[in-house]
Amino acid sequence: MKNKLLKYIFPFLLCVLIFTPIFGVSASAEDPNEDCRFGPLGNELNPPCQDRRYNFLEPLPCTDTADPNCVGGEYIRFNPADDPANPNSIGRYLNLMIKIFIGVCAVLAMVMIVAGGLEYMTSELISSKEHAKERIRNAIFGLLLALGAYTILFTINPDLLETDVKIKKQTIEVVIDDDIPQTTDAQGRYKNGMKRGDDWAVASGQAQVPLPIGKKNNECRNIGDSNCTSTRGLSLAYINMIRSNCPTCELTLTGGTEFWLHGGPSGNTSHRPGSPTVDLRNTGTPALNQYIRSGEKLKENWYRKDGMLFFDEGDHWHVQS
Repeated sequence: MKNKLLKYIFPFLLCVLIFTPIFGVSASAEDPNEDCRFGPLGNELNPPCQDRRYNFLEPLPCTDTADPNCVGGEYIRFNPADDPANPNSIGRYLNLMIKIFIGVCAVLAMVMIVAGGLEYMTSELISSKEHAKERIRNAIFGLLLALGAYTILFTINPDLLETDVKIKKQTIEVVIDDDIPQTTDAQGRYKNGMKRGDDWAVASGQAQVPLPIGKKNNECRNIGDSNCTSTRGLSLAYINMIRSNCPTCELTLTGGTEFWLHGGPSGNTSHRPGSPTVDLRNTGTPALNQYIRSGEKLKENWYRKDGMLFFDEGDHWHVQS
């Protein structure tokens, strides 16, 4: 029964020794100047604290004087983020924990050897003496196993013991086809089945929508025309919302329901009759630009404001849901 309990107690104590240093606590309200530490989710940092590094509950020993976190021979804190001034902080921490783990193994082995020696000297039973010998042998074997594994790996290649955590920054470029004209098939038809050169008023079956704002180009006459902006069947939902929330915004329509000028080879576009998707000029429009950029920035050139998505395409804003 005792041996079974030891099998569970040892791993538990080992886990406590390894992971306890990284558990943070929040500063108390009574002492707002206390060192800032990370606490459970939902706890806020101290108001005067701008240090985003982890503070250990107990300092760890260190000898790397080049590490700015090693102060006076003690490892006090580390920054889990990618800090140019202190790169690979997590790797340094893990490397230190490997050495501490081996040290803990040595201490526990000595404890077991001493316990086995006491049992051997204080017992007259042959079975107890054999048990003491086995305990001492197992402790020595465990210590040699830990030290031997470290020594062998270090001899083969010291880099095998380096737990360098390096996450390279990746950049994903998304090509937006919304400002690229569509292509036609051999019969001159677009992806939606409409034919290039057909009368746009007849094909769309929609009337021009009077605009409360300016428009860059004239109305399109035929499907496939370039340098035109169509309002046939255009929903004014987004235009009216922007006008309502930003009365001083300078609004000039540069893209409407002329689907063939958007979508690229795939033909995937929300520019079509019945859709509120529009393109708005963004040059010489400081109020509009400020209104859009005051919203939530989602990713490169994308913003969300008042339930609308805005994409900066260089010379205009593409507005969609």
